[in-house]
Amino acid sequence: EQVHLTLVSGGQYAVMWVTPEPTATSSVIYSRVDAAGRALSDPFEDRGAQYTYELKKLGYTSPQIHGAVIQSLEPASRYAYVVGDEEGGWSRTFYFVTPPSAPGDGPLRVGVLSDTGVTAAGELTMLSMRAMHEYQDLGLARPSSMHLLLHAGDISYANGEQRVWDEFGRLWEPLLASVPFVAALGNHERWTKEAADVPFKARYPLALPRRAPRAPYSRRYTTFAFGLLRVFVLDSEHRRDEGFMKEQKRWLKNELMSVDRSVTPWVVGVWHTPWYHTNKVHSTSGDKFRYALQKVVRGHMDLVISGHVHAYERTHPVHGGAVDPKSGAVHITVGVGGNPESIYRHWLEAREWTAHREAAGYGFGVLEVHNRTHLFWSMRSWGREARDDAVLWPTEEIDHVWVVKHADGLTTTTRSAPAALGGSAGAVLAAATAFILLLLLLACVLRSWTRGADGKGDKRM
Repeated sequence: EQVHLTLVSGGQYAVMWVTPEPTATSSVIYSRVDAAGRALSDPFEDRGAQYTYELKKLGYTSPQIHGAVIQSLEPASRYAYVVGDEEGGWSRTFYFVTPPSAPGDGPLRVGVLSDTGVTAAGELTMLSMRAMHEYQDLGLARPSSMHLLLHAGDISYANGEQRVWDEFGRLWEPLLASVPFVAALGNHERWTKEAADVPFKARYPLALPRRAPRAPYSRRYTTFAFGLLRVFVLDSEHRRDEGFMKEQKRWLKNELMSVDRSVTPWVVGVWHTPWYHTNKVHSTSGDKFRYALQKVVRGHMDLVISGHVHAYERTHPVHGGAVDPKSGAVHITVGVGGNPESIYRHWLEAREWTAHREAAGYGFGVLEVHNRTHLFWSMRSWGREARDDAVLWPTEEIDHVWVVKHADGLTTTTRSAPAALGGSAGAVLAAATAFILLLLLLACVLRSWTRGADGKGDKRM
């Protein structure tokens, strides 16, 4: 159970899952398939490792956690896979789609979210993202499969309760088993001294262990290339640990200098605590982390994704507290993935770098990389706040923008779609999601009506 895909060790696909007891092997069997699920290649088998983690002060030992790297994948292809072994049995079949190898093969699509939790609102986030992802499989006009999920931290809100990690893994499996999931460390991942960030690093590691059994006490930051993207996942939650911050800063500086913009022209940062926002809550919480790293990232990042603040906000390209289209990055706060702590609805005065902000409700973002010069961002939200006892339909687009790189090195944002790309991607994406959600709602209504008819008989006059 709790099957999910991830990226490790510079961008390799890996799959992780949980069993109650150890198994003889930790195997994944996969093959390339067509849209109908028919095999296009012989099956491959890769074996990985398994381990547990122990929290002695809490009297807790985790279930068996398995991880295996998936080798030799082809671009723009669909794969089927199962995990397990002969002795313990195999999982059901899951599917995933690899990203295009060239911009002309279609946009690279990345789902973006943060601050989720095990709530009705979080489940609706998952279902809506899953509907958008599976739009391709319905044979409709425009594929919208997501190739990657980036999470800016505060995943399960376990806060030391280990069972909540299992609940999150089960709740989100329908989506995470189909799209690689990479997450930054959030403050709720290290809520208690007894657990610290061990559960996060064991269940959602940035690097898999080479041998078993041992807990994967991996580093808390990483970078990887994914199509035209170079992604940097950083740890903003140990910002008061001077030794760690010096280590992360040194590593980040070296890695940023090695980025080849001719290969990965878009550089995206992901960390939990935002540098730029105008909400009254956590208004200065990102300052220390920003002061430590802003000179290092200047001119090296195009887009930054954060969470922590439970509202949505997007900036113009900004650096050093001022609009800077030459050296700045667009900062986006998406802390509205379904958290149990409600939406933060009170704002400070807008700043010159403020582009769009609102606290309409829960939701998620979608990042589309179209080519080396054009990136499209859209934010989708529920029209009202969702509560644990009410799931509200449908989602709506609350913001979208094109991020454009110019030949003179400037980066600008515009809400108008470039004519060369053929109209508004946001409009098509909105129509796709609305259609899928309508189908899901009709299915729920039909199922409810059928149950009523079976239990009460035919009431027609």
